[in-house]
Amino acid sequence: MAVCILGALAASSCSKDEFFGLEDSEVLDYSAKYEIAMSQAYADYAIASFNMAETMLQPVDTTKMEIQGEINGKPLYVMNGTCESGLDLLNKLKEIYPDLEKADKIDLDEIQEIALANNEALKDFSAKVSKDTKVWISWGQAGAWAQSNGHYGASFGDEGWWISCFNTVWGAVQDAIWASSESYNYGKTGAGLIFNDFTGVSMISYTENIPWPAVVNQGSPLAESDFVIAPSVDAIWCDLCFFGPEYTEGNRTHYVYSSVNNYECFFY
Repeated sequence: MAVCILGALAASSCSKDEFFGLEDSEVLDYSAKYEIAMSQAYADYAIASFNMAETMLQPVDTTKMEIQGEINGKPLYVMNGTCESGLDLLNKLKEIYPDLEKADKIDLDEIQEIALANNEALKDFSAKVSKDTKVWISWGQAGAWAQSNGHYGASFGDEGWWISCFNTVWGAVQDAIWASSESYNYGKTGAGLIFNDFTGVSMISYTENIPWPAVVNQGSPLAESDFVIAPSVDAIWCDLCFFGPEYTEGNRTHYVYSSVNNYECFFY
């Protein structure tokens, strides 16, 4: 995997305060962040979330997939796989360090920076990762797509979703995982988009059972594929139809990750 497609998070999506309009939220002090960052449990989570992103960056090979129906007159190819769940490992990390429940995304980004610089378990891993961790892209296809839809900031709300642009797919995946792990987001969806230049977008629904946003299929350039962080992938057809026609009429490649170390790739 080329180094240019890796990299740490861009400027993060909104914190809990920004998202919910809260004040005086509790945040972790540096010593607590350092302890978490230096743990093996954190290293396991970081590597698992990276591997999830890397899986989605591989070319689709339909010769290794099964046909299980059709969408819009095209055969629906399906591939099942195993990939350690970043969501499960983040939830485990929160069990070990309960103070993480009161932390926001900014805290998690700072923990990541400490870990990449100091955690020996991430030594080989961090060598692959770009150091431009703080600058939001004003270039790249994710940023161009957002601007073509009239949005000029790193994060914005549209059609009941909170959408954030990242300079790497890993960043978008981590943001969606974090949102899916938050107790106040129970029942909501963490998802995202992947562009041809390997920039990414995370998408977090405001409410439960909300349709896939039409804006995903508008503007230029359009994403190459998308992903959903789901609690289960048992009902494969429901996963594709749950969000409504905007989901199946847009991207041809979909990745659905469960919290039990499984994923499914759909291509049509």
